[in-house]
Amino acid sequence: AFSFIAGGFTGRAEEIFEGVTMLVTSVLLVTVVVWLSKRSRDIHEKVSTLHEMELFAFTAFSVLREGVETVLFLGSISFSGGINALAALAGTALALVVTALFFAGVMRINIKYFFRATTVILIVLAIWLAVGGIEELVEAFS
Repeated sequence: AFSFIAGGFTGRAEEIFEGVTMLVTSVLLVTVVVWLSKRSRDIHEKVSTLHEMELFAFTAFSVLREGVETVLFLGSISFSGGINALAALAGTALALVVTALFFAGVMRINIKYFFRATTVILIVLAIWLAVGGIEELVEAFS
């Protein structure tokens, strides 16, 4: 649906759509990072008290939300020419391999440092998307 909508614009409308999408994605990334940094302990405590069906619903909603965020994130990055389908597929495959190795116990990852590193990466990407979004809007209105 996102590709269909994004492919339906040309000229100035395309630049505006791309710029707004990149800015929205940037704000979304920063909001998620800040919210998670403030709420991580609360989430851990609340999840540990959930029943099976509540945990299933929580997980299903989280996966859905992450899917939407991924579509926005990869779509926004593709507007700036920073990624293509092959790169996205390779990144996803690498993430799956690392996850499988982690859960198999082959890899030992200090979760605290892992989340700090990913937080920095997400903030840098959010800044990159914001700059790209502003650039697209400047081009559209100049």
